[in-house]
Amino acid sequence: MKYKPTLFLAASALFFSACDDSKSTSEESGAKDATETASQKAPEKAPAPVKHPLPGDPVAGEAVYKKICTACHQADGSGMNGMLAANFVKDKTRLAKSNEELLKSIRDGITKDGKVMPPQKGVLTEQEMKDALAFIRKSFGAQ
Repeated sequence: MKYKPTLFLAASALFFSACDDSKSTSEESGAKDATETASQKAPEKAPAPVKHPLPGDPVAGEAVYKKICTACHQADGSGMNGMLAANFVKDKTRLAKSNEELLKSIRDGITKDGKVMPPQKGVLTEQEMKDALAFIRKSFGAQ
């Protein structure tokens, strides 16, 4: 007689759980075994994105973003689909960076892939930079 592997595993799990001297019941063990078997078969889901704390006031940051950042990053955060500046909407790696990394980029500027973001040190105060980043995270980072 041929048995399906699933039936064999289920019967084995029940047999071993009945022989188990621990305090768990056979139902709990059977459920645990079934869960373990199911999780072994199903691919693991990607971890949830890390949410970064807002470094400043997103309401105040909106005014800074509109005044300074919109020219390159656009009102919708797309940076003209990444052709002009960083695309905060589609390129999830941008806002996955820490607040410190992003504030450094804002403060000191950055050159990447032939694109230049000028440094904002001396143009914006440290608080304005934090507020702008808070607005960007809240608006485009699913914060």
